[in-house]
Amino acid sequence: MNDVEVWASKNVNSSYIRGALDCGAKPTISVTKDSSLNVGYRVRLEVKLRHRFIEILQAIQRVLLQQDGIESTVREEESTSRPYPILIMRGTDNLDKLMAFNSFPWGYSFGYCLGVVKSGDHLTQSGLDEILREKGML
Repeated sequence: MNDVEVWASKNVNSSYIRGALDCGAKPTISVTKDSSLNVGYRVRLEVKLRHRFIEILQAIQRVLLQQDGIESTVREEESTSRPYPILIMRGTDNLDKLMAFNSFPWGYSFGYCLGVVKSGDHLTQSGLDEILREKGML
């Protein structure tokens, strides 16, 4: 175990995670063209958390899964232009649990869009329009 792993095992708990998510979580609502869908666009929701040390993100991932059942993915590198590790949470069930875990400053708009996606209304033009309206507020 290196020093970061030792620190993470002692200090990463629910309170630490709430603080890290409050300060660094980045909600993303992406709308991309997809001709296979009736409305012509695909909506994806995710929350990303970046950190310099992958061991911290792995500890956060472990605690979220064990205590709250929130599944996530840790990548060693987000992209070639962003060579730092990243934790990504996707899927309506996981995002629902994440929203219940903590109240975020961006939670209202993101939660509204999550509700639209969960109901399936994002597959209609009016639902897509609602998401695009809220997306402007994030």
